[in-house]
Amino acid sequence: MAGDHYEPVPDRACVAEGATLGAKTGFVGLVLGAATISWNNSVPKGSSITRVLATTTTQGAALGAIFAASACAFNQYRHKEDEWGSAFGGLMTGLAIGLHRRSFGAMAGFGAGLAFAAYLAELNKGTLRGPIGNMTPAQRRQWHNESFWPNPATSPAARALEISEAARQQKQQQEL
Repeated sequence: MAGDHYEPVPDRACVAEGATLGAKTGFVGLVLGAATISWNNSVPKGSSITRVLATTTTQGAALGAIFAASACAFNQYRHKEDEWGSAFGGLMTGLAIGLHRRSFGAMAGFGAGLAFAAYLAELNKGTLRGPIGNMTPAQRRQWHNESFWPNPATSPAARALEISEAARQQKQQQEL
């Protein structure tokens, strides 16, 4: 079950974690800004290039810092290191994106979406592929053979459909 792998949270400096991830995501923002400028012909030459680079760098840094600091603070508050800390970090990051857009709908959507994605990534050890996606083809075949009914016509769902169809037909005959 999710959350059964609790470990005590060591004392950490959440501001330092936020600054570290902020610097890393700021660099990613700088690279993405440079790629945007090189691919987008509508960006005018001159001072607006530095403005685009500064904007993407600071936005990337801010979002990374918000995620890391809020996830760390949430884990420190709960005294647990689990996937809920990452979900809270994703929620705070999504709320910041929505706040930048000045839209409550965007805040709710980005917050819920990033919280869900961060929860799944933490739950699946840093990947969104999940446990099935990380299996070898042989393991996946074995899981498929053990998890599904060999003959779908004999499954409980098929039997329930047969019973409901028979009851519907019996009711129609009684009405005639």
